[in-house]
Amino acid sequence: MKQGKHVALCPRTGGFSMIELSIVFIIIGLIISAGISVFGPSMRQALKGKNDTIVQDAVKAVVGYAGAQKKVPADMGGVARSFWDAQQNTLKYAYSDNLISENSVCDQRTTHLKVSFAYGESETVVDNVAFVVWSRGGDGMTTSDNQNPFDLPSTNRTYALSSAATYTVPVYSEKKDDLSGWVTLYELKAAAGCGPALRILNNRIKDGQESLYSGDTIAVDGGVLPYSWCIDDSGGDFPSGVTTNPSGIYVGPAMCDTVTFGNYVTTGENGVSIRIEGRPSVSNSYRFKLFVKDGVGNTATKIIAFLVNGGI
Repeated sequence: MKQGKHVALCPRTGGFSMIELSIVFIIIGLIISAGISVFGPSMRQALKGKNDTIVQDAVKAVVGYAGAQKKVPADMGGVARSFWDAQQNTLKYAYSDNLISENSVCDQRTTHLKVSFAYGESETVVDNVAFVVWSRGGDGMTTSDNQNPFDLPSTNRTYALSSAATYTVPVYSEKKDDLSGWVTLYELKAAAGCGPALRILNNRIKDGQESLYSGDTIAVDGGVLPYSWCIDDSGGDFPSGVTTNPSGIYVGPAMCDTVTFGNYVTTGENGVSIRIEGRPSVSNSYRFKLFVKDGVGNTATKIIAFLVNGGI
């Protein structure tokens, strides 16, 4: 009997075809792309949040040092727990160099550093900043245009500023991922418990003459800059024709007490004194109540006596 040919079935040993591999790679690529699109922004936001915590912790550490030592550290090393952000970029630290000597936080009235924020077309500048700490973010660059804010070597991690400089705070966005923290001199003074209690030094001002007065100064001691002033004339005892310098200080019948004080003071006065001047129109013995408030909300008040003699 004639037998048919036997055909052996051999196992396939050539692996995946190019078409099959291409399909697998396409699927893997789609999965990776989907993962990046979903998790990428979340990861960047998480790193930004971590950087913000690191920066704020460093700021608190410097404030703690300044509060205890009455000066800022010349370097954050040994003060802050970390000198690196979440991407292992070195944190940057800039300070006004008139604040590193003994008791300088309490002794100084101004600094060499300002902070500027720009949102759209508006800009706010904060004067008398004691120090700034910032992270360069994921791109490792400082500010959105990759420029060093103080026009100093970008490789430095510490900047001692001895002349006027302005640090521009970047807008918080994905493209501008720097994060900054800063503290003003007034805040450091409060943390350090600087100086004696706020007080008005004068009990009276020198006598004047009707229609003729050379003026006199009322001074304040203690407290924390800036000072704001208010004159309560509810008794009608502030002389007509007399003015204050700087001008704009409230003088009137509204009460300058701790409840309504903020409604009537002039803000931003950095002087430690005011002058009473002008031409009093009526001779009399006057007594008016003067209030002053410092930069951290402490207040002091005193009755000021003022005699206006009759004209010649």
